[in-house]
Amino acid sequence: LNTNLYASNNRNRFKVAALTESGDNADFPGGSILPTEYQRDRYDIGYGFRSGAHTLQLDYGNNDTGDTGTPSLPMDIRYIRGDLYNLNYAFDAAGDTRVELSLYGSELRHAMDNYGMRQPPASAADWRRNKASSDNAGFKLEASRRDASGQWLAGVDGFGAEHNSNIDNPNNPMFFVVNFNNARREVLGAFIERQQDFSAAWSGEFGIRYNNVSMDADEVDGTPAMMMPPAQVLRDQFNNADRKQTDDNVDLVAKAWFKASDSSSWYLGLAQKTRSPSYQERYLWLPLESTGGLADGYTYTGNIELDPETSRQVEFGLDFLQGSLTLSPRIFYNKVDDYIQGTPSDSAPAVMFVRMMNSMNGTDKPDPLQFNNVDAELYGFDMDWAWQLHQQ
Repeated sequence: LNTNLYASNNRNRFKVAALTESGDNADFPGGSILPTEYQRDRYDIGYGFRSGAHTLQLDYGNNDTGDTGTPSLPMDIRYIRGDLYNLNYAFDAAGDTRVELSLYGSELRHAMDNYGMRQPPASAADWRRNKASSDNAGFKLEASRRDASGQWLAGVDGFGAEHNSNIDNPNNPMFFVVNFNNARREVLGAFIERQQDFSAAWSGEFGIRYNNVSMDADEVDGTPAMMMPPAQVLRDQFNNADRKQTDDNVDLVAKAWFKASDSSSWYLGLAQKTRSPSYQERYLWLPLESTGGLADGYTYTGNIELDPETSRQVEFGLDFLQGSLTLSPRIFYNKVDDYIQGTPSDSAPAVMFVRMMNSMNGTDKPDPLQFNNVDAELYGFDMDWAWQLHQQ
């Protein structure tokens, strides 16, 4: 059920929106997939104001996700609750110049467990609950200016996030794992782009971005590290390491279009894109499935020394429009240096920990993986297409 209410005049704009979603367990001819029920509520309110060349928009949202089964993961969602804030300001100056400022943030709380929605483990010692929090804030300041042959766009932006995750057992107050402790990731960037019309047939887009990525995390601990020597070694290695890491990333893009006819245009794109590790890939210290939803059944450990991925891409294609038919075929080649991938762990303590847990719990989990840098190549063909059934 979704409801939206809008009211506006030439100076003011107001909106209220509400959404509720729910579903039972999914059925199939042989029974039901347990648990797959879900519940989610979302509320939004916003106000906008315009005066001359100035526009201001303020939005607030509240998300409340309740019991939601995730059978592909080791735990189900009990709640995801949080507030989301967004403030936008725009100034339309003379001479086709526009300046925009955005401020945004969120405060999210999240819990999962392996006993509330699914069949709980037979042993009370195996019950687990994970409570996590994520606080985020960011900004973006950009200016654009149109001229006779195209447009300039330049700006600066930043984003910071802090993550915490703690695992416990409701049947045993002494059990705990500090999974992520103030894992922080801050990104500051600057960019400039140019859209250029060279002639009636040729056009292009060019851009460069620089990002400084700074990451850090506080010390961790857990009951396993107090009782099992392999876990103790993993904890001490993590706590004694230099966890503060900084990456300097540069992205580049160059695109060109040639209009061959009224119905077709050729396209060529070149790009370099970089990606620094996520906080899970860098700071997961104990072999767990806390991987941001990979859901592949493997346990992972992070790697503090990861390098950022660097992807160099080339893409060639055609945009074709004829009547109701649109086709955009593409062929691409992508070489990725330092691609971040889970590979078999060469950490003896991590392997010993997983094998000891298998022996204690009667499970058969494979040996752990560790996030490492490898080289990768991606190439292939894809195509977007559309057929408009009726003229609008």
